[in-house]
Amino acid sequence: MASRKSQNKRGESYDESDRYTYEEATELEPDAFTGGGVTRRTFLSVAAATGAALALPSVVAGDVTHDSMTDEAQFAVNATPEEYEVHLVLEFTDTTALSAFEGEFCEPGWDIETESAPPKAVVREEPTPAAHAYLTAQELETVLENVVDADSVEHIDHSIGANPFWKLDDWPEDDTYSDRVFPAVEDARDYMNNAESYAGLSYLQEQYPDRLNVREVGQSPGWENVRTGDETDPQDVFLVEVTNDVQDRESFEAKEKAIYEVNIHGRERAGEETGTRYIEDLVTGNADQTDLLDEIAILFLFVNPDGYFSRLPELVDPEYLEFTRGNASSNDTNRQYPTIGWVDPNNYPGEPADAPEEYYDIVPDAIATVEFLRQYENVRYLVDYHQMGTREEFDFVWNLEANAQRDHRGVHLLEEGNVRIGERMEAELGARDGFEADVERALEDWFDEPDQELQNLFDYGTVDDTLGYNISGGLLDWAGQPREDGGLDAIAVVPEMVFAGGGEEWYPYMHRHLETAYRIQMEVFAELTAADVDATLDTGGQDVAYVASDELTRSSADLTHTDESPGHEAGPGHETPVEITREQAEVLPGFDGRIEETVHPQTRCLSVHVEPADDADGVVEIVNPDGDVVRKLDTDELGHSECCHSGNTEFYISDPPEGTWVIKFDGDGEVTVEVVIIDSDDEHLDPEEIMGFYQREYSANPMEFFAELDEFVADDEIDGLTVDEVRSRELLDGKDRQYGTLVVSGDMACEDPSYVRAVEAFVESGGDLVLTDAGVRLLAALDVGDAADISEGDIDSFGLTFVNVYNRDLDHPLLEGVRDIQHELWKAPQVGYTPDEDDQPVYAVDEEAFEAAGGTTIGTFGDDEAEDLSGVGLGTLAVGDCTIYVIASVLPPANQEYLHQFGMADHAVSTMGHTVLCNAIGGEQRRYVDGELVASVGEPRGERSTD
Repeated sequence: MASRKSQNKRGESYDESDRYTYEEATELEPDAFTGGGVTRRTFLSVAAATGAALALPSVVAGDVTHDSMTDEAQFAVNATPEEYEVHLVLEFTDTTALSAFEGEFCEPGWDIETESAPPKAVVREEPTPAAHAYLTAQELETVLENVVDADSVEHIDHSIGANPFWKLDDWPEDDTYSDRVFPAVEDARDYMNNAESYAGLSYLQEQYPDRLNVREVGQSPGWENVRTGDETDPQDVFLVEVTNDVQDRESFEAKEKAIYEVNIHGRERAGEETGTRYIEDLVTGNADQTDLLDEIAILFLFVNPDGYFSRLPELVDPEYLEFTRGNASSNDTNRQYPTIGWVDPNNYPGEPADAPEEYYDIVPDAIATVEFLRQYENVRYLVDYHQMGTREEFDFVWNLEANAQRDHRGVHLLEEGNVRIGERMEAELGARDGFEADVERALEDWFDEPDQELQNLFDYGTVDDTLGYNISGGLLDWAGQPREDGGLDAIAVVPEMVFAGGGEEWYPYMHRHLETAYRIQMEVFAELTAADVDATLDTGGQDVAYVASDELTRSSADLTHTDESPGHEAGPGHETPVEITREQAEVLPGFDGRIEETVHPQTRCLSVHVEPADDADGVVEIVNPDGDVVRKLDTDELGHSECCHSGNTEFYISDPPEGTWVIKFDGDGEVTVEVVIIDSDDEHLDPEEIMGFYQREYSANPMEFFAELDEFVADDEIDGLTVDEVRSRELLDGKDRQYGTLVVSGDMACEDPSYVRAVEAFVESGGDLVLTDAGVRLLAALDVGDAADISEGDIDSFGLTFVNVYNRDLDHPLLEGVRDIQHELWKAPQVGYTPDEDDQPVYAVDEEAFEAAGGTTIGTFGDDEAEDLSGVGLGTLAVGDCTIYVIASVLPPANQEYLHQFGMADHAVSTMGHTVLCNAIGGEQRRYVDGELVASVGEPRGERSTD
């Protein structure tokens, strides 16, 4: 088996001068393919599928021929190097010939526990005797001359896929699928062939028309078709609906739904591998969740056919021979959705309402998907399945929460799913004999990195908590938005799994574990789609107040280019002074290959996307006019090939200094660089002038977090009070407190003595005070308890790229329910901040001064690499028996500086931030499933001990 792995490795080249790789062959003149009876199409098909350098038809040395062989099979066998094993399917006239073949090539002792590659050959007897094998030319010749009677071989074809016998189908007359349509991973011969997936699902639709419905969503951009000469050859984006009585549309629309997107990145195959098999089990009654199909519908979205069809030579740019991450437009398919908040001008948001005409050539798949999915009501979950490479220390699966605003119930719908998935993975994978040994084998087989180490089976957090970066334009972020903001109002989550595919060898011993992990995900989210999940917050009889102020509101009326903005012209005929520069170039190593870009005084942003070629190995640097390297990408940090695609390949620089900027590459291979520069003298960027989309109306205020939370407090209240109401002592009724906790998130009126005295009176009467964001500045004005020793000079304001808390005391009650992986308090893009600038606002207290005043530090900002951006991020100060909580950044007002044409969220609180805020206001979070209490976090303030 080990030798076959090396022989079939993609991209292997040979020294013979008369052999050509796929890339080389595409440059040959058409007459080079004459004289051998093989078309250019067949040559290219075999060259890409085998990964081998092939001899031209006119000089093919092999002479293995048979009337039953297709042209493609005959060429693949004779044109490949003599030791190359070709994927062949053979059909026989009788079982006697099949038995003879089986005795010669099948491996009765093959053991998945010890072998990496699949067995050399497999056979079937029904509905026709057939075999699939990896055979060299010499071996096939032996079959035809010595093993069987040549007349007993009816058909030989070149076949790659999980179940290659599907190519022999003539269903429904032929019962080829009598066993399974999609074979179990242990029996699969390779990754699922995309055409195989569609054919198998179509067959299942014919067999189970009341339970399965395949629907065409739209089309991909499509690769160039080098066979027909068509500039593009779009492929179908499709969706599979699974539920009982699926044709009863009235019943269907009323059901709760889960949507599983299974192949948004073509190289990341585990979603499609799992999804197709799960669909089959659901409709055939072999899945436990089949019983739920009266209540729910499960939808499977196959959104990126180009990512698979790049493997087929007639539909591919010569640059690619394997699965690709993105589509044929060379865009990342998970950056092109119309998400609220910051929009990277280098992306092409697929908003059907007013997408520019050229977008229908670049992102027709995203546009069609958005328009199609908006027809579905009652979408509870959208789960977007991914894969990634390994790290020095890694977890097997991560679940990433979306950049989308969620209410209290939404937080717990996601939390319950994560908890159940973790428990089942431990029960099924953690207890599986040989799992850890298989992981060690796979690290060496897959990545040649045996020193990597698996830490945990499962964990979950934000994108930054897990992957260390963030994005805009993600499918899940769009789906998680409210319907009024154009989304699906779904609980959106991205599972990320190590051991990404990408055209590498098929390892059934490891892929069975990948399928188990994602099968668990699909089962859990299906079960919770059917369940009644609810959540409450109990503050123990203590009402909560927060200071509500229009000073924290940001709206589209503030923008200089909107009709709502008084004193400014907008709309048709209004010319905003904007100049956009777009450039794409290949950058080779060395001085001559670098890109130089001119930045002017009025330049508002420089957006750079870097796409390393598969063979790229080196460092990309962005250098400012002073010669300083301001952004850097080491291709080694991308993990296993391109599939990991670190967020660091996307650079955004706002208000770059004037002068010549340089993008250069030092290393081997090449990188593709896309640059967008926006120049404007206007105060705000007009998206209609820059990207063709009109500005959506919005009004965003971070204190809406508490207005939403109030809906889940059963017996108590969370009230918003104006500054005037606080100043007029409405926190108190005489000397009696009206509230247990007051939250202040802005610095309005912090220099107003009457306002400050009212807050002090509240705290002195026994109330707790929660200060977040600019509200932390109120500490300098307070003259009560430990806060009396904090001065204005002790409070620093600065920006961070990510608001992560370090040096956390996870045993402190403020962090009860926070897990080790969680560090990020809020997620930047949905409220207008970028994930690549130090623009996320923080108001931190000097740690030394804070502790000298008697404060307790619970967590700090800044790590060892950012000593100048540090301070107390989470902490407490005492005022008698009461507490002042400091949360230095969690509810910032929205940032309107950058493009945000689809509106803005009120807040961007992460699950960790949600937990911290609930703990600070004295609430116990309780989660119920089907009326049963399944989890609780925190302690009600009214029930806390004062000891």
